[in-house]
Amino acid sequence: MLKNLPILLKLLLILLIPSALCGMLIYQLNKTSEVQITAQLDINKVIALTQGLNNVAHNFAVERGISAGFLGSRGAEGKQALAEQRLKADKAAEALLLELDEIKTLSLNKHSIEVISTLKKQFAERETVRSKVDTLTSDSDFFAFYSSLNANAITLTEKLSVYITDPTLAAKFKASIQLIWLKEHLGQVRGALNGIFAKGDYANNRATQVNQFLAQLVIRERQFKHYANDEYLSLYETLKSKKEVENVKSMTSIFTNNVELRNQNKALKVLLSQNVVNQNELLELKQILNELKPLVSNEFYSSLSGEINLIQPNSEIATKNLKRINSLLSTAVVLLKVDAKTWFLNATEEIKFVNGLIQTLSSEISTKAQQTLTNTQKTIEKALYTVLAFLLISLVMGYLIARSIKLALNQIQQTIEQVQQDNNYSLRVPLKQKDEIGKTADNINSLLGNLRMAFDEITTMSDALANGRYSDINCKGSYTGDLSSLVKQIETAGRQVGTGVGEISSVMSAVKQGDFSNTIQADLKGQLGQLKEDVNNTVIICDQSFSAITSVVTDLAHGNLNNQYANDLTGEFGNVLNSAIQCRDILHKTIEQEIQQLVDAASKGKLDVQIKETGKEGCFLALTVGINKLQTLNRQVIGEVDKVFANLAKGSLATNIEGNFDGAYARLQENANKTILTLEQIIEKEIANIVDDCLIGELSSRINTQDKEGFFLSLSQSLNNLVSLNQNVISELNSVANSLANGNLHVSVVGDYKGEFNSLKVNINKSLSELSQVIEVEVQEVINELKVGNLDKRIDSENKQGCFLQLSDGVNQIISVVSQVLNDLDSLFESLVSGDLTARVTTHYDGQFKRLKDNANNTVSKLDSLLSNLLTLAQSVSNSVHEIAHANEDLRRRTESQASAVEQTSVSVQRVNESAKVAQSNLMDTEQLMLTM
Repeated sequence: MLKNLPILLKLLLILLIPSALCGMLIYQLNKTSEVQITAQLDINKVIALTQGLNNVAHNFAVERGISAGFLGSRGAEGKQALAEQRLKADKAAEALLLELDEIKTLSLNKHSIEVISTLKKQFAERETVRSKVDTLTSDSDFFAFYSSLNANAITLTEKLSVYITDPTLAAKFKASIQLIWLKEHLGQVRGALNGIFAKGDYANNRATQVNQFLAQLVIRERQFKHYANDEYLSLYETLKSKKEVENVKSMTSIFTNNVELRNQNKALKVLLSQNVVNQNELLELKQILNELKPLVSNEFYSSLSGEINLIQPNSEIATKNLKRINSLLSTAVVLLKVDAKTWFLNATEEIKFVNGLIQTLSSEISTKAQQTLTNTQKTIEKALYTVLAFLLISLVMGYLIARSIKLALNQIQQTIEQVQQDNNYSLRVPLKQKDEIGKTADNINSLLGNLRMAFDEITTMSDALANGRYSDINCKGSYTGDLSSLVKQIETAGRQVGTGVGEISSVMSAVKQGDFSNTIQADLKGQLGQLKEDVNNTVIICDQSFSAITSVVTDLAHGNLNNQYANDLTGEFGNVLNSAIQCRDILHKTIEQEIQQLVDAASKGKLDVQIKETGKEGCFLALTVGINKLQTLNRQVIGEVDKVFANLAKGSLATNIEGNFDGAYARLQENANKTILTLEQIIEKEIANIVDDCLIGELSSRINTQDKEGFFLSLSQSLNNLVSLNQNVISELNSVANSLANGNLHVSVVGDYKGEFNSLKVNINKSLSELSQVIEVEVQEVINELKVGNLDKRIDSENKQGCFLQLSDGVNQIISVVSQVLNDLDSLFESLVSGDLTARVTTHYDGQFKRLKDNANNTVSKLDSLLSNLLTLAQSVSNSVHEIAHANEDLRRRTESQASAVEQTSVSVQRVNESAKVAQSNLMDTEQLMLTM
């Protein structure tokens, strides 16, 4: 029926569609206004709540810092300030609890609700923690409690950021969150160092904790700079230049330098504990000395350098030299005095500066949010008035305009039909009107001209592309819209092909010259992009292969045979690397296992150990034979000497060193035999008798010295004094041993001795003290901390050796493994909370820890797969919207070319519009689902 109506009536009927659309638009605007205003009000609630959360985190962070100073001074300082700050923190907590009731209208996810519940629970527990601080309880865990409370407050702030949908406002909001985290970590550093400076010393686990806080500061500062604009970056740089901030940096460096100094000190002591160092170990000592130079005074460095320079490789370190070095090191590790009050005041000022910047940013965010709400309301009102006016004007003017359009549309229709029939783009619409229809005719004429020109250029560029003349692919004409896109796409495709071919040629030329550092940098798409990725991956694999092989060969050249290499290479690269590693393993077995085993056995007096000569060839066989001959000669000489001294121990002086030796061995033989002859001549019954008495435990016998003089008198008196001294020492040791047998660790050797006896006394007393300290204090403290779930406590093993060091390190390693497992899982779940599904637990574990790691990683992988499927669905919906938009544009062009299909086009546009709304709704639902994951 509509097909037979004249175009005038059809145009008038078209007015019914915008009239209906206007009515629907008025209804939709009303609904949209309610949704937008409600959403903006929710944003304002979120911003107000985040300010309350920031206030809570700030006040409890200040309370944490004052509490640390109060405990560090053992209650001597800060009591009044602590009481005042607690009142401020309580007021902030009460205000926050009221604000939490205002966000019940928001659709909070499960994790946000759990964080709110945890916050309320922690508010209820704060009085218990405070009472422990007031009574100076050592295991109050106040620092962890306040840090956890503040972390939950800030985490909730991050969770609420999803409700900030405006990009500019969201960026400022995220920058504000990073500043809040930065302030929290500054508070942690302030509290931890306040306790350290007040006490004047610190344990290793406390140093590790502070260094972790300092590392978090760097991370949060980097993230703030990522979100902040130039204005706030400038304000932040101004903040860092303030005097108080510089003072904090200077005092912090005193602590960090001291930590580094203690680490180097420990490394020095480990090397010096061997008493004999080889050339490589001596070089390592000097390397550590150079690393100490910027951390100590010039006078200290000169003194320590002079002592270390006295050490000779492969020679025993002199006792006096070792004592002077230990004395110097013990004075160097003392933490420099820093006034805790000055530190706290300057650190507090820095936090106030950061908090001021947070307040400025928060105020701007609040103002911006309120302006957005006001503008939204005004915009919606204007839109409603505009729609009503448009409806009235369209109804009045529709009839008047319809008549003037009819003739012009007929002329346009006739021209377009002729173009369709003849495909002749030289035809033009014969219409000279100055109104929109005339402009439409001019545009159609211009479009026909552009189409003709574009087809000519497309033909030219296609020919150049087909013949490899990439430089001739240039668009010379000026086009718009899809026509411009079509020509530009053809031009871009040609240039991409040329660029890809050029870059691939450049990379291959560099590879021919052995340079694997070049890769294709051009942004290529499609199959060119895949080719780029394949070429780059090939170059990277070659580079990695040669780097791995070079690393093995370099280690061989430097004598480093202990490094382990993971061979992830395949093919010939893997075979070459395996050959290099096998060569390194043979050297390692010969030098660091067989020869080292022989040396270790020889150092323990086992001279019968020989290196197996079977299976060796070349230089390895010659080296093995030579070392075995040297071992045989040493065994023969030592055996002769041992035989002589064994006979001397039995009282026989008639035995001489026999055998035919050369050089130093011959001189040793001659001097030893002379010594035996001399002793045989001067030693008689008295020395033998007193020795016999001593051998049977009778230490009361003495040599008669009345008829002796000279050497015999000195020898007799010395033996008598030696026996007396041994009698005293053994008596005291017997007393100490009895006490130890009865479980009494609080005994000591009290006699006045010198030399080795004094060293024995000092070592025994030190061993008893360390045994008491390790068993009754340090191990018990760690056990007590483990009972309350504190995995940060460690046994200080810095000054321990032997079994004490093994016991301390063993306990610390057990705690570290459990702590590492929990920290890895915590980092994994924190990444999940932040939306990062690429995180995995990568640390190697065994047993039950490995099963826990595998289950956690498998869970994240399945979640990542689910999200990937959702993203694929979103992409599919996006492609559908693009296709619908393309169909819409095609229908628009047909409308301009065929006025007789106006009604059908209008219906199609309406359907396309409805489909686009459905697709947009699906996209919004998918995006909301991704945000809630």
